Amino acid sequence: MLWSALAWRNVWRNRRRSLLTLAIVAVACCAILLAYGFILASFEGLKFSIVQGGAGHVQLAHRNEFLEQENKPLEYGLSSAQRASLQREAQALGGVKKILPRLYFQGLISNGEITRSFSGEGLDAEAEWQAFGKQLRIVSGDYLEGGDDKRYSIVLGQQLAQRLHAKPGDTLTLVTAAVSGQMNAMDVTLAGVISSGIAARDTYYLAMPLGGAQELLRSEKVSRLTVLLQQDLSAAQAQRMQAALPAGFAQRSWRELNPIYDQLVTLYRGQFIVLGGILLAVAFLAILNAIIMNVMERTREIGSLRALGIDAARIRAGFALESFYLCALGSAAGAALAWGGGWLCRHIHIMMPAPPGSTSGYPLQLLWDGGMALQVSLALIALGMLAAWLASRHVASLDILDAINTH
Repeated sequence: MLWSALAWRNVWRNRRRSLLTLAIVAVACCAILLAYGFILASFEGLKFSIVQGGAGHVQLAHRNEFLEQENKPLEYGLSSAQRASLQREAQALGGVKKILPRLYFQGLISNGEITRSFSGEGLDAEAEWQAFGKQLRIVSGDYLEGGDDKRYSIVLGQQLAQRLHAKPGDTLTLVTAAVSGQMNAMDVTLAGVISSGIAARDTYYLAMPLGGAQELLRSEKVSRLTVLLQQDLSAAQAQRMQAALPAGFAQRSWRELNPIYDQLVTLYRGQFIVLGGILLAVAFLAILNAIIMNVMERTREIGSLRALGIDAARIRAGFALESFYLCALGSAAGAALAWGGGWLCRHIHIMMPAPPGSTSGYPLQLLWDGGMALQVSLALIALGMLAAWLASRHVASLDILDAINTH
């Protein structure tokens, strides 16, 4: 207790230096946590845009459908009986919000003068709106509606509609290959124009009611079932589900279907490690410098303590304890600043510019992670105590008489 109280008093013997060192530790801690909060928010935002953008948490289909090995449209499509079987297996998972059929097809779309290629989806309009409607940005017109009288309506991505000079209410023509291999055409009405925020997708995107798409391809099959869950499947749940599926069928998670997510995670984590390492090194050097100056200024005091029989290890432990107090206070202040920065960003709505490939910006978010705050604080405290121990190594070799006579 005596050494702890003495170390606490020594911290404030030179207030200016101690406050400067504390500020450096606080800034390093705050910067690391803010950077991590930004990266964490980026991961969450990307996951949300993928899952709620239509991919769902899990997709079920024939194994070869995921490998894109079809030689003709819907070669590995799901029949009504297969759909029912896969739906039962999905429902057995529990926590299922929606199971949505999807039919993927490609072809040409024309307004009579201009013809463009498209990548289309046939879908259950009402179920899709209930599942993902809140995330759809309708630029003009309306979204798809259910009912047989609306089966010949479509929505287009914003860039594709602009390339066709099409507006809601226009009649357009779709041309694609049916399952028999013959070409089939259909006149459709443009119900609305939507934007996903991703220019590359909106340049080719087309969606229409499932019944209309099946009529266009002359088949009752669908390509996949998209499953929207309350939360991600655990590894054990995914394995059980795969084992329960009929032979030849497979499930893929949203991460497997969108490898860009893991690529970005790897990239951002690498950047965070480099940035965090630099900031920790700066804090380490600042503490090292402060303790070295402390040791040099207190040479006579150290000599007196050694003359009283106190060993060098005890004195060095005192310096380490002082560093512990500085780093603990600095880390706490830095964590509080980081938390306050995240709270402020949530309430003042700072908009970030559109990232490459996107057409719209997004609100800046800095998420708080208490576990990471604890890890950063412990790392700073450990580095600070190490710096103090290294900086005070001169104590062990100090000549007691020379130290006492130092002016």
